[in-house]
Amino acid sequence: MIVKIGWKFIIKIERLIIKKTFFLIDPHFLLTRCRIFYFNETFTPSHSPLKIKKNMIAKNAVLAEAYYKAMSEKDLPGTAKYLHPDVHFLTPFADIKGKEAVLGAIKGFISYLKNLKIRSKFEFGNQLTLVYDGDYPDPIGTVRTAALMTFKDDLIIDVELFFDARNFEKL
Repeated sequence: MIVKIGWKFIIKIERLIIKKTFFLIDPHFLLTRCRIFYFNETFTPSHSPLKIKKNMIAKNAVLAEAYYKAMSEKDLPGTAKYLHPDVHFLTPFADIKGKEAVLGAIKGFISYLKNLKIRSKFEFGNQLTLVYDGDYPDPIGTVRTAALMTFKDDLIIDVELFFDARNFEKL
């Protein structure tokens, strides 16, 4: 079967049909990353691997968004409940290990934070990347940040922040 996508792209897709369940396999991805797209006509949650995976992913996203919501509301105990006791926190300024030490760093961070807006999120397995804008008082302004988060036992075990640290040199 040939499928046309947009004006310029043509992708050849082979179709396997097994009892009303369709597996669309793109030969290009089979050679590179073995990617299989799964579709189910009846879409029963108890039998659908896609549904189970979406629920797992959504759980990490919900946890991360709640963590950053508590942070933007300057709720330190609220952020603490999402952190694993052995959490690792890496920024351009510091490499911090342990829940109490990380909470100390967060306390300093949220004292300056005026607003935090999540722009996007990307997930795979137990990892989530959030892209957000943090608004700080002048002369810092808006700092665009990417946070790579790893989850263990429904808690954040690892956070690595990527941002332009030059904005904070103005302090």
